[in-house]
Amino acid sequence: MQCLPKPPDFVYATVRPSNQSLPHKFSAAILEIKAYSFVFEIERVDQATGWDTMITVDWFFYIGIAFAHRERIYWLPELSGIKTMTKEQSAIYCSNRSAELADIADKETYGLISDHVVRHYEYQALVYTYVHVWIASKYNPQTGNVTQSNGEPGFNGDGNWKQPGFPTSQSTSTELVIRVRYLLINDSGLLNYPIGKEFEASTVLCSMKLPPNP
Repeated sequence: MQCLPKPPDFVYATVRPSNQSLPHKFSAAILEIKAYSFVFEIERVDQATGWDTMITVDWFFYIGIAFAHRERIYWLPELSGIKTMTKEQSAIYCSNRSAELADIADKETYGLISDHVVRHYEYQALVYTYVHVWIASKYNPQTGNVTQSNGEPGFNGDGNWKQPGFPTSQSTSTELVIRVRYLLINDSGLLNYPIGKEFEASTVLCSMKLPPNP
């Protein structure tokens, strides 16, 4: 039992048979989020009809502006204010919230993250017209390849490197950060940056894997 300051911004729910030895499989779609409840629709997906067992619903909610993409949720824990942070400090910030820095697997994910920051971050226009967001993926200056934290190939820039000057060929510049520019010139994009260096005008975007459907 909690007193919430506002209705949840995001709800995720999964459904499974209470007797987990049964083959029943379900999908759950959130239809409406209210101040004191949410409405969702359950559908059995392993066969077209029939529902003859007790079910268990697992769910959680998030208060704050977030988006879901490919079984992950992404959010900005702070929507304003600027920090000077290393990648390690940003990762610890997320881990303290049971989350992690976002990986970028492809151009679609890159675009969603950039758009999310543009739409929801409150830029300090009198000081900065841009903000930096560390990501988990790494860049290899020798090969030009990007690798996600799970070892799989990541988004390789594809015309979205900050210009001019990036990516650099400096051997220690293996960490990746996104610059998102709001006003004046368009120099948004990926930067590869040296290990352990701080980046001014930073914020943090965290990510968490959603529980799989049973």
